[in-house]
Amino acid sequence: MNRRFILGAVSIVLSGTCMAAAQSTWHVSTTGNDNNPCTLPNPCASIARASTLAMPGDTVLVEAGTYYGSFQTRASGRSSAYITYQSETPWGAVLVQGRSGSVWGNYGNYVVINGFEIVGNPLSVGVNGIYTQAEFTVITHNKVHGILPNTCNGIGGSGIQLDSGHDEVIGNYVYQIGPQRGSPGYPCTYVHGIYFIKPYGLAAENIVFQTSGYGIHEWHQASDIEAVNNTVFNNGFGGILVGNDGSQQPTQNNNSFTDNNIVYGNGKYGIHECCTKKFTGTCNVFNNNLLYDNPSAIKLQTGTQNDAPIANPLFAHYTGDANGDYHVQSTSPAIGQGLMSDRNSCGISVKFPAYDFSGNPRPKPRGTAFDIGAYESE
Repeated sequence: MNRRFILGAVSIVLSGTCMAAAQSTWHVSTTGNDNNPCTLPNPCASIARASTLAMPGDTVLVEAGTYYGSFQTRASGRSSAYITYQSETPWGAVLVQGRSGSVWGNYGNYVVINGFEIVGNPLSVGVNGIYTQAEFTVITHNKVHGILPNTCNGIGGSGIQLDSGHDEVIGNYVYQIGPQRGSPGYPCTYVHGIYFIKPYGLAAENIVFQTSGYGIHEWHQASDIEAVNNTVFNNGFGGILVGNDGSQQPTQNNNSFTDNNIVYGNGKYGIHECCTKKFTGTCNVFNNNLLYDNPSAIKLQTGTQNDAPIANPLFAHYTGDANGDYHVQSTSPAIGQGLMSDRNSCGISVKFPAYDFSGNPRPKPRGTAFDIGAYESE
């Protein structure tokens, strides 16, 4: 049995296309007006307005500039024709949170959200940067930061939250989520970088740091999640958590793969399989992760691990914040030590995305194995 439902979407998105040729392109600009028809000469002012026109296969192209206020999108594509929301220049379209709501709440299936900068508002009561409650959402190459800087409570929150199945988070740069070190409420077990709530999902090639809780968090009804080739460091509580709260079906996180990750300098745990033993399964695997400077490197309860060295990854320039360079040096133990695919004891096999955070192919022609972490070495 092969559970690899996502590889096709990953490879197509990372190669710059989207399932099918776009039928129409709808334009958004800071100089636009939502009474306009969203064309290039007469753009509209908001993504929300453009989304009401989008049909399967269409693109909503957003000009560089700053756009204020939280919003929602509800248009759905289909499996052969995703709707693509695209920043015209990478991180050039800056979306700033309003006083309430997630910066972007998506409720349409089969969509791609690509290349935006998502910025929190310290005065907002909204709890997420990007939130999707729609299946087959691909969230890729976004910068997400500054969400919930002053709040830690049981409502929780995240930089990117996946509240449906078959969603993918690829190549995002997520940081400063929740109260920061030295602030009341730090660390916070409720606020995380990338947060999976439902089964079947992928987090790959992401760089996640300075979150109050975990960099990547699988909880509630999470199961069958792949967290692979991420670089996760300097998070308040831990790097990666794999768990399930047992409250609804599926009541067990099982068949999850946590492989090829660099997990460095987190507050308590590097990788944590948690918390009630009957809510995690024996088919979870944790292979070829590089762990360093975590008080508890890896704590499992039902899953299995292989080849998880405790070694300094030798970042090019580690600062623990957005000023660092998280490529690895030429002598790093991460180079050539990752898996290209994996298989668990229950017969589930997966292949991993063949591109790194920057879109470079994995492995390099000279290699036969991936590097560990979000970057493939030059």
